Order: sequence, then C-alpha cells, then structure tokens
Amino acid sequence: MKAELAVSGMTCAACVSRVEKSLSRVPGVESAGVNLATNRATIEFDPKAADVDALIQAVSNAGYSARNTSSVGLSSEAARAAEAVEVRARRDEYNTLKRKFVIAAALSLPVLIIAMSHGKISLLDFAGANRVQLILTIPVIFYCGAQFYRGAWASLRHRAADMNTLIALGTGAAFVYSVAATISPSLFVQERIHGAMVPVYFEAASVIITLVLLGRMLEARAKGRTSEAIQRLVKLQAKTARVVRD
Repeated sequence: MKAELAVSGMTCAACVSRVEKSLSRVPGVESAGVNLATNRATIEFDPKAADVDALIQAVSNAGYSARNTSSVGLSSEAARAAEAVEVRARRDEYNTLKRKFVIAAALSLPVLIIAMSHGKISLLDFAGANRVQLILTIPVIFYCGAQFYRGAWASLRHRAADMNTLIALGTGAAFVYSVAATISPSLFVQERIHGAMVPVYFEAASVIITLVLLGRMLEARAKGRTSEAIQRLVKLQAKTARVVRD
C-alpha cells in the first residue's frame, strides 16, 4: 500500500534525511522517500503491519508535523476538497511569511541605519541609541523570528541540528550579548572613553532574520507554483482506457 503525507517544518537536506530515516524505522515500511521541493513524503508499507497514523506519529517523533494527503480510496469530491485544503495551506504559509518579512524589514532598516551611522551622522549617535535598537529588535526576534527558535528547540529535543539551529545560535548570541551590553555596559568596559557606547550587534540579529524570511518567502512561493504545476499535470492523465482484444 502507498501513502502520501504532507510534511511541514523541513528546511534543508538534513531534515529530509531525518524524516526518511524515521519513516523507514516504522515496522512494515518497505520504502520511504521525501521531496523537499513539494514537502511530500511517499511511503510504501504493509497495511497489516503499519497504518497511516503510525507514519504520521513517526514524522512527529522526528520533530516535524504531517498530515495525510493520499487520494487513494477517496471520491472525486473528497479529493477536490483535500486539494483545496492543500492550496489554502500553502497560501496561508506564504502570506504569513510575507507579513513577517514586511514587519522585520520595516523594523530592521532603522536599526541598521543607527548601527552604521556611529561617528558619521551626529544626529543618530545619541546616548539612547542602543536602547532604541533594542526596542526595535525585540519584535523581530520574538515575533518574526519565533519560528526559527521553535524549530531549533525541536531539533535540540531530538538531539539533532538543522538550519534553524544555525540561525537561532547566530541571532540569539548577537541579541543576548547586545541586550547585556545595553543594560549593563559596565560589565564589558572598565571606562567609557569620551562617552562612547559599548558596541552592540542588534542589526546583525535583525537583518539576518529579515534576509532568511525573504528567502523562505520566495521558497514558499516557488513551492506553491511547483505543486500547482504538478497538480495540473496529474489532471492531464487519462481517466479511461479502451482495450481491444483478438
């Protein structure tokens, strides 16, 4: 028997490998293949030894989520309804990423300008510049970039690492250090020379998250177009066949 699952949360080839290994360990599974471009997993298994619920649980145990998208045994209306749900899910994912990207870009731009202007534009080199950057960066980290930290935590719980781990470590380290330097600058310098502020790296954390969100947004749009093209190709297959004997 063959089943098809829509897997969410995958970001790189390491994720694909982890999902495939987790599915292959389920008793009764004969083969498992995962396509990162379409976020689909195709599994061939013995229905006497395994079922779709066990496959979904295996994906969940690997740190991802999955839902059954197999059209085998479904009526034409049910298949169309499942397809509509899939299209709506892809559209919602793209819209969410687009909204987060716009917010992150709008907040990161002034942070970047302030960070790059020290010693060059006197109006932007003021005593509370670091605190302004902190206030602007907090929504970028805790709202726009929350998905990366959730993904990194899920990978950590499963003793693995992926792209989310790299993003979370880089931006998290820059943000935590910068917060400490802003709140307690005396911890980092013994004496402030001519009122100079302790260097902070809020712009690194916010801009990295913004650029990654841009990439994820473009990726989601490309995946949506690929899936739609595949669905159109599937609809071109013959519905009936004529057999001539003797």
